[in-house]
Amino acid sequence: MKNLKIHKKIVPLEELSNTSDFFTTALIIIICLLGIPLILIAWLAILLSNAWAAKRHPVKQLTDGWLNIETDAALKIGLSYRSIDAASVSDAAAGYFDTEHLNLYRTVPKLDFFTGYFTSFKIELPDGIFVQKIYFDDTLEEVLSSPLYFFSYQTTEAEEIHDLKDYVLLDTKGSPTDFLLTASGEQHDAEIRITRL
Repeated sequence: MKNLKIHKKIVPLEELSNTSDFFTTALIIIICLLGIPLILIAWLAILLSNAWAAKRHPVKQLTDGWLNIETDAALKIGLSYRSIDAASVSDAAAGYFDTEHLNLYRTVPKLDFFTGYFTSFKIELPDGIFVQKIYFDDTLEEVLSSPLYFFSYQTTEAEEIHDLKDYVLLDTKGSPTDFLLTASGEQHDAEIRITRL
């Protein structure tokens, strides 16, 4: 052990923990300072896009009780709807839809797809509308199916997306062009993400 020098430094535990706490706290503060403006900008962008979408699809009250859905004038389709009590359809409808109102639609020109009953679920887009149609049996005593459709104003055709019969608590999150639809069922839940470009 000749010509060997050993230097020892014993660091108190308090000093070590204060140093690591300082760096951890400084890192958290830096992340927060950088993250908060980004979160605020994203939140503002979402608010503006939703407000812009609402301006593009205003709903106005008509004198005869129907609500008009504004569509592109170039497509020459008039679409309006009104809500009715499920009890006015049948006792079975009142029991099946509990407190939910049903919708009736009318179109100019008349389109076969919009005859019948629909749930109150609807999401409006510039080129079409998402609706959930209800198919009853002939006596209106049993719900046979209630699929979710996208109706295109351009083609005047409806595309079935998924039958949501026996699902409840339909909930959507997101914007009209990119949203997640969740529905609860007895056996399992359904999640449908729809993105429109």
